[in-house]
Amino acid sequence: MRLTKRDYDIMWRINQCRWLSTTQIKREFFTETSMQVVNKRLKILTDAGYLYANQPSPTEECYFRLARQGKTALIIGSVADEDQIQLVRNFPKQLKHFSSINDIRWFCENSIAQVDGRLKFFFCDYELKGLLQSSTIIPDALLCFEQRSASKMIEMVFAVEYDAGTENPRYFGRDKVKKYHDEYVHGNTLFRHSHFKVLVFADTRQRVLSLFKSSLPFLDVSLSFYFAALDDLHQCQNIFDRIYISQRCLKHGNENVLCSILD
Repeated sequence: MRLTKRDYDIMWRINQCRWLSTTQIKREFFTETSMQVVNKRLKILTDAGYLYANQPSPTEECYFRLARQGKTALIIGSVADEDQIQLVRNFPKQLKHFSSINDIRWFCENSIAQVDGRLKFFFCDYELKGLLQSSTIIPDALLCFEQRSASKMIEMVFAVEYDAGTENPRYFGRDKVKKYHDEYVHGNTLFRHSHFKVLVFADTRQRVLSLFKSSLPFLDVSLSFYFAALDDLHQCQNIFDRIYISQRCLKHGNENVLCSILD
């Protein structure tokens, strides 16, 4: 079969994210196309051995990973070197969490492009475990990008945390927020970056507010935490929009005052 440029782009993107759902693939590569057309093309790529599909249950959509033919195609097509391609076998055990991080990744990359920024890297937790071995906290994701401000480029580093709502919100403040501050106090250069921020996402504003209130005893001026609902991010599709609750909201005496991470 003849592969199109879009096919190569889909395979490379899936290689980066390990597993992507039909909806996620449609959002990025088939914006003006019906779901029927998307499903048809993905079935062709799957039947030809370029992709592997997994449908967790009859009521859920399919998720796709790169298959052996896809790896070969990316190498032959000079899209990537062999050491840049991984054929993952295991399906994510925490699928909601895994898929939400890939959603956030897409929003981050597109938002950075919209402000003429340059993404330097985006690492997920499974990559960070090898890079931050001495750290007591491993973010769900870590990204670094450059953005022009006046006549110079400013480098920003964001840690991303996603709360799936399965734990008591007090655990987030008592454990995760405290560990971020401990790393800062102990001189971890990553957390002491001059433009380091922690972006905390949960599904709804109600959950976000619970996390924020539970984290307040552990928040101080040394680190900037921003809390936002994924519902709001899906609606605005811009991580720089005014969708966040942060310590600065308390200055207004109102937790409903939303701010931007660029304020």
